[in-house]
Amino acid sequence: MVVVNPGVTALILRLQTGTDAKGAPVVRDLTIRGVKAGAAPENLYAAAEGIAGLQIYPLYRVDRLERGELVQQ
Repeated sequence: MVVVNPGVTALILRLQTGTDAKGAPVVRDLTIRGVKAGAAPENLYAAAEGIAGLQIYPLYRVDRLERGELVQQ
């Protein structure tokens, strides 16, 4: 049996800083580490929207990154 030992969870806000010559979005990442691993997606998204409201650039996308160690028992 293999289990996951929780590791780092981060919230990544992708902010649109402009567009390129072809009109595709140019994005920059803002990473927030130390996010509670068990946080509900709705709460994380609400937090991301709140933080994005303090930024100069508009929010393009929100990602959640979870890293953990796989351990065989």
